[in-house]
Amino acid sequence: MLASLTACEDYNDQFNLGSQISDVKKGVAIKLAAADYATVANNATNKEIALSKDPEKGTYVAALEAIGKNRYFADKTEAEWFLPAFITEKYPQADAGSRFSVSYNMYKAPSTYLADFKNLKEYTLSNADYKKVWAETATATYLSPSTMKKLPEVLAGEQQVYGTVAVIGGGMVGCETAEYLAARGCKVSVIEMMDKIAAGESTTILPTLLENYKTYGVEQYPSHKVKEFRMDAVVCENKDGAEVTIPCDYIVLAMGARSNEFDAAALEAANIPVYSIGDAAGKAADISNAIRTGYDTACQL
Repeated sequence: MLASLTACEDYNDQFNLGSQISDVKKGVAIKLAAADYATVANNATNKEIALSKDPEKGTYVAALEAIGKNRYFADKTEAEWFLPAFITEKYPQADAGSRFSVSYNMYKAPSTYLADFKNLKEYTLSNADYKKVWAETATATYLSPSTMKKLPEVLAGEQQVYGTVAVIGGGMVGCETAEYLAARGCKVSVIEMMDKIAAGESTTILPTLLENYKTYGVEQYPSHKVKEFRMDAVVCENKDGAEVTIPCDYIVLAMGARSNEFDAAALEAANIPVYSIGDAAGKAADISNAIRTGYDTACQL
C-alpha cells in the first residue's frame, strides 16, 4: 500500500518540530502489530467513516470494532478506508509527498469449491472406463498424463465416442465434428446426401479441413442417402441407386440446424423495437453471418 497525505502547510515549518522527528518523505515501512489493529478500530476518524457508510444499521461500525479483536481487515473493512487516519495519528509530521508502505493482515473467505470436498465419494475405474479413455489407441488399465483430462467425462457418465464413427451430414457442423473425432483416433466416415462435402465451408478453412481428412483417413460419401440405421452400420443408397453399407460403432447426427426464433410479440405490443440477427433472423448460419447481420442492424439504428 502507498499512502500519500496532504496538508495546507509543511508541519515542520508550522510547528517548528525538532530534528528528532523522522523524515517520512524518504519512505517509511510499517508492519502492523497486534496493538495497531486496536488503534485503527478506536480511531475517532475511522469511526466516523464507518458510520457514514451505513448510518442506519451500523454494519460497518461493528466491522470496524472487529478489526481490533480479529487483528485483520476484511471485505467490510477495507484497509484503504481506515489506514490513512491511523497513519495521520501515528505520524503527525507527515505532509504532502510523504510515503508509507504498510503490511497488514487481510482475511479472505475460503473458496466455495472447498465445500465440494464434504461430498467426496470413492470410485474405482472399471475396464470399460479405461477403454473409454484410451479408445483404440491402446489397451491399458492405467492413465497417462495426457489421458487424465478425460476423467471428468468418465466420472460424469458421459458417452465417450471411439472406434468407427459415421457422421450423418456433410455440412459445416458435420465436417468439423468429423475432423475433431478423427484427430482423437476415431475412424470416421462422413455421409452427405448432396453431391459435395463441406459445401458451406469458407475458402480459408476448407483446404486445411480436407488436408486433415487425408492425414486422418476420413472417408467421404457424397450423394449418399441414408436408408437405415443398424446396430453396427449405416445403410445408404448412392446416386446410382446401389445399396452401400458403412460399418460403424457410433452414429453422429449433424443433419442441419434450425433457426432459433425469438417470440417478440410481447415486446412489440409494448412498442419496443425488436431486431433479429444471426440465427434468430430466420436462417441458421455461421459466425460470419451473425457478425454481418449484427453490424448491418446496428448501422440502421
